[in-house]
Amino acid sequence: MERRHALIGMLGAGCLLPSAAAQAQELGSQVSVDQLNTFQKADIIADVQRRALKALKQELTAADASSALRLVLHDAATYNVATGTGGVDGSIVTSEELDRPENKSLVPLVKRLSKVKAELDGQAEKRGQAPISWADLIVLAGAAAASLDWKAIKLGRATDAAGGEIIASQLATPIPVSLGRGDSPAPNPSPIIPTPTENASPQEVKDFFNRLGNPSSDNGEGLFSRKPPFFPRAAFVLWTAAQPDPAAAEAKLATDPAFAEWKTSYDRSRRTVTRNNYEVDFGTYYERLANLGAKFDRTRYLIPLKTANIPRL
Repeated sequence: MERRHALIGMLGAGCLLPSAAAQAQELGSQVSVDQLNTFQKADIIADVQRRALKALKQELTAADASSALRLVLHDAATYNVATGTGGVDGSIVTSEELDRPENKSLVPLVKRLSKVKAELDGQAEKRGQAPISWADLIVLAGAAAASLDWKAIKLGRATDAAGGEIIASQLATPIPVSLGRGDSPAPNPSPIIPTPTENASPQEVKDFFNRLGNPSSDNGEGLFSRKPPFFPRAAFVLWTAAQPDPAAAEAKLATDPAFAEWKTSYDRSRRTVTRNNYEVDFGTYYERLANLGAKFDRTRYLIPLKTANIPRL
């Protein structure tokens, strides 16, 4: 009886413990990209985003917010809804697009971002990852610079540095950004509707945003009209933040009743400690703009993962 129990015990142990060969195979093995689970994929993408934002915040300041946002807006402006071409595809950094009158002021910023991209691409190469796309980088740059600007505003209002840091950091409103955009290999044609200049009238701004990404000739002003993607509320937020003097741009747009109510609403929000309503709306509309025409490859930055050096029991 004791011998029988011993044999059963030995058989049980043999079933539970992996062989030496199995252990050796387990050590140093990898999980291929197509076998990554949802959490592993999310962790890899989050790491890419963390490293990119860290590098960008070391290069950019709050003063860069308007130009960084303008870079994204002008890249998006090339979107042709009829053909599905253009949009946020990084083509704004090509010499042909940068040489257009409305984009020439962005050349210094692109040069600075080129340094950040070189740093990030070097890190990616060591990890076996694809280089960060220009489209992703400029979207992250806009988000990073806007966040720095918001933080500076909150710190400037604080009665003490410690309290200001808590409000600015712990109560910061995140700006959602998805990664995986591809870059266009060539410049896009000039926008069908010219990108308004800094001195554009409220009507010019309204016309531009009414048509941006709008598949219908309807501008959304009729009783049963469907609102275009960037109706006056979104246009007010995005256009003014991307101008060299946002406050002056807001005052000018507010002379049009379609924009005036949003200036009043956002002024009220920005007088609060957290500026929550304004910042949340900005994040919503910025994400919409940043995805306009973008061609996503969700596997772009994924890499195989080494398994833990612990045999599975």
